[in-house]
Amino acid sequence: MDRCLTQGLLRAWIAEIPPSATTTGITTSHWQSIQLVGDATIFAVRACRMYHWSRLPDMHSYQHNIKTFNNATRHLTHVERALYRDLIELYYDTEQPLPARDMDALCRRVLARSDEEKAAVKCILDEFFVLTGDVYTHDYCDEVIDQYKRVQTSKAIAGKASAKARKEKADRKKYQRRTKGQQKPADAPTPVEHPLNERSAPVCNHKPETINHITTKTLAQSQPETPLTVAMMPTNRYNTEGELFRVTEDMVTSWSEAFPGVDVRSELSHARVWLQDNPTKRKTLGGMRRFLGSWMSREQDKPQSGGKLNGGSTRMQSLHDDLTDTSWADLPAPDNNPGALPQ
Repeated sequence: MDRCLTQGLLRAWIAEIPPSATTTGITTSHWQSIQLVGDATIFAVRACRMYHWSRLPDMHSYQHNIKTFNNATRHLTHVERALYRDLIELYYDTEQPLPARDMDALCRRVLARSDEEKAAVKCILDEFFVLTGDVYTHDYCDEVIDQYKRVQTSKAIAGKASAKARKEKADRKKYQRRTKGQQKPADAPTPVEHPLNERSAPVCNHKPETINHITTKTLAQSQPETPLTVAMMPTNRYNTEGELFRVTEDMVTSWSEAFPGVDVRSELSHARVWLQDNPTKRKTLGGMRRFLGSWMSREQDKPQSGGKLNGGSTRMQSLHDDLTDTSWADLPAPDNNPGALPQ
């Protein structure tokens, strides 16, 4: 990145040279100026990068490609390979180029004590690193560090955005809790605007409608009426959860029409007492209505004290009337043929 920026600045500087000056016409002073501008640019870019990256987490690990490293260092000795690896790790650990002014200090950083090891350090630096000014740079290491810093920067930006969103959400909840139960005045504007759809007609009065404009009639029309409760039946979960089945007035009316010979309200009381006395036979909440309907049907089919049914099915009532009909005994028998059937 530093070299690309430097090359761009150098091209812009060279473009300012008069057109009459050719390549051979550029004096040594021009090339020295170009070199000084390049060195100064690299220093400025690195200074800005270090200032920005100093606030990010340090680089504690890197990806080591075994095949690439072996192919590049196959001709080195074991000592040179170890020193090359130490120099790369020092480069990543400090996240900056290696200093070239104090070679002894650099050798101490990588534990190069003997003259042979110091010579190996110098050989490795000349072969794999580039001397730029007073530091040794490594193109691949710079790319890895730049990529790491970009990832950390994006994570930092995302973390700040997430923290800001969480704070805004917490502030909204806190504001809602603080303003809960408070009514706005009738002339207070509402922050929510409802856009007109395609079918809605434009209105002249743009004053927002608040809760004070809603009348009692409007509330009564918007809220459905709760059915009147007649009785409460204990279910199979009454002892553990206190569950009750609610018998409404509509159910009583339906059973009264279906079973005209049954006193529905009285039988509901009987059924409730039976459920209280038989907790093991109580029904579920979903099956309680079916149980009560069967109860009313059985009561409808029971005979009364006078021998008649409570108004059960027509077939059963007709059969009961035929069995209990004794009107044939009142018919007079014929005089000539006592055994003959009546005409």
